[in-house]
Amino acid sequence: MSLHQISNDAVSLVVDANIGRVTSLIDLRRKREWLIRGVPRPPENQEADFSGMHTYGWDECFPTVGSCAVSEWGDTLRDHGDLWGRSWSIDCSNAHLSMEYAAELYTFRRKIRLDGPRLHLDYELANKHPRPLPWLWSQHCLLNCKAGEVFQWEGLGSEFRDEEGNPTNPDRVHPWGSKRLSKSYASIPGAAVARIRGECGSGSISFHFPPDGPVRHVGLWECYGSWPADAPRHEVAIEPTNLPFGRLDHALRTGNATWLEAESRRQWSLLIELTE
Repeated sequence: MSLHQISNDAVSLVVDANIGRVTSLIDLRRKREWLIRGVPRPPENQEADFSGMHTYGWDECFPTVGSCAVSEWGDTLRDHGDLWGRSWSIDCSNAHLSMEYAAELYTFRRKIRLDGPRLHLDYELANKHPRPLPWLWSQHCLLNCKAGEVFQWEGLGSEFRDEEGNPTNPDRVHPWGSKRLSKSYASIPGAAVARIRGECGSGSISFHFPPDGPVRHVGLWECYGSWPADAPRHEVAIEPTNLPFGRLDHALRTGNATWLEAESRRQWSLLIELTE
């Protein structure tokens, strides 16, 4: 069976190990599903394109988000990275799960532990290659938000700007059909919180960043009916990330890439909280 569930009195979370995706995150106290839902799909190949019916749930983007060619990785990296749509190994108990995807050059691990309304997330990246590897990681939770819900930011080191440097000034979720399509980033110098606050008791979701570690930026994806052309979506994603770039080759070109030394490991943690 590929579907695995962990839950407590406050939270229910479902993972499809067949494709490495969290497919449901429910605030049980307010009966709110926080993730965009979709139709289960079989594992995907190297040529798969992340669009249309793929765009649901919670994935991890690594070692890039946008498709690009990076010589250290030996091939063109596919859209939204190597992890989505792959079969992961999983160890699951009542309120804890541990997932692992082992590739030729690396191993990626994700652990999720429920504690009341909180999700404690622990990540580990291991380089199995005899040479350093450049990498970009972005959490990719496509959130089921309502128009008018408010963005709240605490501890940011800069305003949100797109990759061309233009300020985007995100303040609230826009309505369907507003045609806004934006990906922007802000820096995080220390402990920080990124939150979407609901209205009328519908709940809030908060992403808590620790004061140190590699995750020193937050991305914000906003799509209100302008992508993709064949099946427009209304979706928002708060995206913790180590780099303010959509493509790894862009980070390399500007001298801003993060490198993982040969046969070494990197760990980081985050906290997601479902509150009033």
